[in-house]
Amino acid sequence: MPLKIKGLRLSKETRPASVAPKEPKEVRRQKLVRGIERQIELIRNPEYTFERGGKKISPTAWSFQKGDKVFLSIKYGSRDVPLDGKGSTAVVLDRKEDLIPTLEAIREAASKGDLDPELEALSKNMGRAAPKNPAASPGLQTHKEENASA
Repeated sequence: MPLKIKGLRLSKETRPASVAPKEPKEVRRQKLVRGIERQIELIRNPEYTFERGGKKISPTAWSFQKGDKVFLSIKYGSRDVPLDGKGSTAVVLDRKEDLIPTLEAIREAASKGDLDPELEALSKNMGRAAPKNPAASPGLQTHKEENASA
């Protein structure tokens, strides 16, 4: 059934291949690189904001200082990206001045796809909260059940 809305000019044109949807790993990679670039800009200009959906957003810093060390977490969405197979999610730096060169090195690695496996694992688990009803997920035990079976 044809669309019956007056005033629309219709066409049989389709989306060109050059604008076709990208591979999921490329989209994840670009999202991480964009976040890293925003962090670099935030370090250079603490008043930095960007626009999303017509709203100005102030990015949250990925770095923090504890004692005489600076820690830098790499974020994918709101989650920390694991940086090794041992669960490390932060880079330890001696000085704040090392933040930008470190972010640039990580951006380069991410652009090459070095973090693709970590991003894929994170994206598979994004948006999945633990079930509220443990009975709905066989194999999961509550703390009370674990103690009773011990």
